[in-house]
Amino acid sequence: VKQIYLQVAKRMKEYEDQKYNQWRDGTEQILPLILKNTLLTVINEEPVTTKKSVRFIVNFSPVLQEIIIETKYMEQLGFPVPEIARYVALQEDKYLSYRNGLKNMLNRYHKLMGTLNEAETELLDDHIQELWRVFKSGHRRLSWNSLGIGDFIVQCRQAIRKFELLVHQIHNYSEDISNKLLFIESTNLFKFPLSKNGDHLPTVKDFFEYVKCERAKDVAHMIRKYTAIPQLLIKVEGRVANTNSGKSPKLTSCYAYWENRIYQVLTRLILKNLRAFNAAVLANVPLFQTEAVLSVPEIILQPNASEIDKMTVQCIQDCVEVTKDFVRWMHGTCIECPPQRVEEDEVITFSFYSDVSQNPLIIEQAVLITQNVRKLLASLSKYLNQWKRYHLLWKLDKGVVMERLAAEKPACITFDEELQFYMKVAQEVTQQPLIKDEQFIRLQLAALAYTVQENARSWVISLGKLLNESAREELFSLQEEIQVG
Repeated sequence: VKQIYLQVAKRMKEYEDQKYNQWRDGTEQILPLILKNTLLTVINEEPVTTKKSVRFIVNFSPVLQEIIIETKYMEQLGFPVPEIARYVALQEDKYLSYRNGLKNMLNRYHKLMGTLNEAETELLDDHIQELWRVFKSGHRRLSWNSLGIGDFIVQCRQAIRKFELLVHQIHNYSEDISNKLLFIESTNLFKFPLSKNGDHLPTVKDFFEYVKCERAKDVAHMIRKYTAIPQLLIKVEGRVANTNSGKSPKLTSCYAYWENRIYQVLTRLILKNLRAFNAAVLANVPLFQTEAVLSVPEIILQPNASEIDKMTVQCIQDCVEVTKDFVRWMHGTCIECPPQRVEEDEVITFSFYSDVSQNPLIIEQAVLITQNVRKLLASLSKYLNQWKRYHLLWKLDKGVVMERLAAEKPACITFDEELQFYMKVAQEVTQQPLIKDEQFIRLQLAALAYTVQENARSWVISLGKLLNESAREELFSLQEEIQVG
């Protein structure tokens, strides 16, 4: 048994020595290689145009952490450990501090890069390249057994801090520009005159004149915001390129980015306002009033449907033409294009109007509003047709009718029937509604009703005169007969 025990113990010791020797040899062989690793490594390295996809990671091998732990345990078990392993184990806190310092530094860098859009990334190209030059020694030269790791981390932090301040300044300018664009986009180009409970509505002409005047005031505010944008871009140029020309080649993509943003904002502005106006047209809230009048032989709107349609189309066109006041920038700059003389008496100003006005959605919306207004005007004209049942009041020639009636020498009952008819018409008209609200138009019918009543009364008066003359003639005739008799 003793012999077997000794054999087992011997084999266990041999196994232990074998494992230890493997660890020691492996550690002595791999540790120098690990320590020669550079501090950083680059992943997803692509062409310069996609800088945001370039990422740096800390090149700290997990094997190094394992060796440090194993070295401590080996010493606790009484095994002699390689000198290099002991040195690394003693420097554990320093290595972990370096690793965490590098991780925090890179996290800050990647977070900062994540806040940049494509235009800003291109704008800050030189500054990003400068930052990469600071990082370069970390992924090309410095390894984990270098002496200058702490200084490298400090340099990186300082470079990132400097870049961070620049980015924050650029973002402040960008936010200022975005706020100005937001003001422009949120402008209401169809401000309507207020009325208490729908009373005292303006006339058609006054309504569209009010909209035009209010729009002119708002456009003036918008243009002030728009013309302030180049000044902010010149400030960006000063920070990035140390010039203030408004045409720095370094800002070419930046100018293009903001000009595109301005186009998008103006497109949304016009589209949103046209949709809001269309909704107002369709809503059952009257915005202005028009009158129905008798223009013999027709009953028409005053102003007529054609004029209302023309004023509506002009109002829509004026809304789109607001973009004519937003002058385009010269290529590669943020400087407004000067007016271009085409012929002796023709000058062209390059604005956003040519692009915005051709947008299919805006064209579609403008056509839709026009169609809806025309449908409404047709509906009102159809409604007025029911008043045509009184057309005999003004269609017939009163003098001719009276002469014919006088020639027929009708009985009193005939006069009574005629008088009753016209009196009934006059009474019927008073029972008609004098206001017709349909969608955004209020139709006033009082003037028309009054005209119809006056026509009916005129017939009553004429019939009365004729009856009076007829009765007088008969009375004189009777008087003569009595005298003769």
